[in-house]
Amino acid sequence: MSNTPASPLGGLVRSLLGTAFEATLLAWGLGGFAALLATPRALALLAIWFATSLLLTVTRPVRGQEVARSDKDPRAMLALALLPLAAPGIAAWGGREGWLPL
Repeated sequence: MSNTPASPLGGLVRSLLGTAFEATLLAWGLGGFAALLATPRALALLAIWFATSLLLTVTRPVRGQEVARSDKDPRAMLALALLPLAAPGIAAWGGREGWLPL
């Protein structure tokens, strides 16, 4: 962890880019950007994601982290990377099809 303070503008840009990526995944699951803009729950979800990402870019851990070394399983790391990316699209598609709507 570096001691230099992070730029507030950089954090805002990263939050906007992350939320734009999440909006793209959500629009894909809902059937397009028109469907995304017509769904109040989806817009509320994007607003919460954006606010949370802004909060996480501003805050820092209260105390230092003690990092431990461990061997990483490549399959588990791949699953941890891909499953969260697929979750918004799968949930939106399921809601659109009427399967387990939120």
